[in-house]
Amino acid sequence: MLIHCTRCSGSLPVSVIKSSDAAACPNCGASLIVRAFPALLALRPAVHPEDLRIEAGEASCFYHLNKRAASTCGRCGRFVCSLCTVEFDGAVWCPGCMADAQAGKKHARLENRRVLWDSIALGTATFPFLMAMWPAAPGSLAAIFISLRYWKSPGSLIPRMKWRFVLAILIALAEIMFIAFLVYSLVQARQARQ
Repeated sequence: MLIHCTRCSGSLPVSVIKSSDAAACPNCGASLIVRAFPALLALRPAVHPEDLRIEAGEASCFYHLNKRAASTCGRCGRFVCSLCTVEFDGAVWCPGCMADAQAGKKHARLENRRVLWDSIALGTATFPFLMAMWPAAPGSLAAIFISLRYWKSPGSLIPRMKWRFVLAILIALAEIMFIAFLVYSLVQARQARQ
């Protein structure tokens, strides 16, 4: 893999650059620092086989009964060896707790999808009105309710503004006023005929 200089389009191999060092571009001499995937370049403590051997009276790993426990899981309290230790969110987790969290048992940091209430509110305000007039009233009320109820709920994983909620409320209010105007016009027309 090559790194390309933004000043002169010169290139040099990634193996030249270490995690904390800078390298000079061979063409223009510009300083190049690469910080892509810092965890990949970070030094990890080495695990030696003699560190894993269990001796009499020592705790063993929950997952490897013949290996010495290095720490305990911060969630369930199981003993884990240095091979099973998963450092996450400032604590040590065992592989079982990590798998449970990934399988859907809620943990805020492992969230990979969210309900987009702003899009639902906007769709609830516009879709019934586009399809036919009669479901627009309940759709408008539902859009206002959803917008107000979920205003402070977390939005998309990618930061977005609240403009969809505002637009849904405005469309819903316009629909309610339009329906009220239609009802008023029908009542006035009926009274004029009598």
